[in-house]
Amino acid sequence: MPRLSPSQNARDLHERRSDFRERKQPRTQGVASDRAPAYETFVAKILSSPVSIGTNRWRYAWEEVVIKDDHLTAAISGSRKSRSTGTGAEFTYALNLCELCQAVSGTKVGPGVTIATLPSGFSAQPIEADTCVIMHALRRRSGRQLYAFSMPNAIDGTCPSYLTGGGGGAVEEGQI
Repeated sequence: MPRLSPSQNARDLHERRSDFRERKQPRTQGVASDRAPAYETFVAKILSSPVSIGTNRWRYAWEEVVIKDDHLTAAISGSRKSRSTGTGAEFTYALNLCELCQAVSGTKVGPGVTIATLPSGFSAQPIEADTCVIMHALRRRSGRQLYAFSMPNAIDGTCPSYLTGGGGGAVEEGQI
């Protein structure tokens, strides 16, 4: 039986693949616009109080930071940060991806806490200022920038006075 050899097309295809592997690949993924990549991640610090944009949903001011050798963060001179004024400022705020489910159903808080089962006086809390997050710089379908991170919301509140013995102290047996 004669020995088969690869066709000319198969050899050309192999060469193209090897050329492709040897080229430096970009760090980012997705389709890039003329100015910026479509997807990039970096460390950011949540700034001042968030602005409510619906039930248990907020938009967050932020700034890019670096993690120093002493495990503290520092702002980078000229780094990215949200803007509070100017054209398109609302598009520089960040959204918490865990809060997106609240837009569809106000019955749950990300990641899956049922609001109806929370004790009286307790509610979902926004992400606190000075919290560090992994920020994702994305592009919307329209081409506009979108900044997003994913972090579960804390649940906090105050116990009713009958649970604390009226004076804020511990509950003693037989009081309830």
